[in-house]
Amino acid sequence: MSLRRVVAIARAEGLLLRRDPRSLAVIFLLPVILLILYGYGLNFDLHNLPTGVLDLDRSDLSREIIQRAAASGYFSFVADFHRHADLVRALRKRQVLMVLVIPPGFTARVVARKQAQLELCIDGCDAVTAGTAIAYANRLLARITQEELRHRAARLGLPESLLAGIAVHASVLYNPGLDSAAFIVPGLMGVVMALMAALLTSTCIVREREVGTIEALLATPIQPAELLVGKLLPYAAVAMIDIGLLALAGAVVFDVLPRGSFLQLFLLSAVFIAACLFIGIAISGRAGSQRIAIVGGLLSLMLPTIILSGFVFPLANFPWALKGISYILPATHYLVGVRAIYLRGVSPIVFWPNTMALVGEAVLLFLVALKLFRARL
Repeated sequence: MSLRRVVAIARAEGLLLRRDPRSLAVIFLLPVILLILYGYGLNFDLHNLPTGVLDLDRSDLSREIIQRAAASGYFSFVADFHRHADLVRALRKRQVLMVLVIPPGFTARVVARKQAQLELCIDGCDAVTAGTAIAYANRLLARITQEELRHRAARLGLPESLLAGIAVHASVLYNPGLDSAAFIVPGLMGVVMALMAALLTSTCIVREREVGTIEALLATPIQPAELLVGKLLPYAAVAMIDIGLLALAGAVVFDVLPRGSFLQLFLLSAVFIAACLFIGIAISGRAGSQRIAIVGGLLSLMLPTIILSGFVFPLANFPWALKGISYILPATHYLVGVRAIYLRGVSPIVFWPNTMALVGEAVLLFLVALKLFRARL
């Protein structure tokens, strides 16, 4: 083996790499970006969970428990309800993720040395967050009530053991068993379809340019918009078949069926697939090679969908900058809608801001893809 020839080959390859700024950007920026994203994303700690309260006791003890729970930093009390129907409606619309219910006569039972009980109503759609919230709430409320009992016993001049304890009962809505499959399977539909869109469309334009057939297409009377839509229609049809296969596989293998309408599931999925395909076609129109197009598609769709969309990691844990990026992603809004259909059995229209954001992003991404494609003609 000649060291001189090895060095010559290495030098030539280094020059090629240096002249490819896009590859250099991927090489140097990707590890840093992944470290930051995973560093924030792989965090199941709970902070500022949107919480409501239904205080039917309205006593000094109940108010003290609420104030100390709010000061813990784990729960952010954003709503004060007066009826059970109001808290069910708020949980259904995802305005809050947990409600602390203090029953009437709570303080009287404590003073009378009878067993008193607090109730937690939890949105179980996000099994990970719900399980963490229950564990945090049980520990926190147990500590708070124990300290309050100790103070009250001291004020009354009674031994602490003479005051009855306080139990915490958790009621989980929409996913009572906190089944992770019921939470993961609808989310996987978004992740899998984002991956499929990245692989299907990120190379369809750059491939035509590399083999030299794009010029033949442009010589015809076809308009750029017609070319893009024609390119996407077969992929959209295949992707819709995939949605049906994913729903069937989720039902057969994991016993996870949508509680809502299949028609609404397919309509919402069609808008999401269109948005992802437009991202892929925009990348394909700007990429210089199929390799760069595939990497760009994966970075633009696959990784953000897994980490930043709320697929597994709670969005509340992200700093404001990453949280802003997450709300730009089509998958973030799609997962809210598809989980509403699967777990809550309600229409995506109930979460109309997310549905309208998804529709608006699909239209905007089509216009961006069209503009980028025209700029390369």
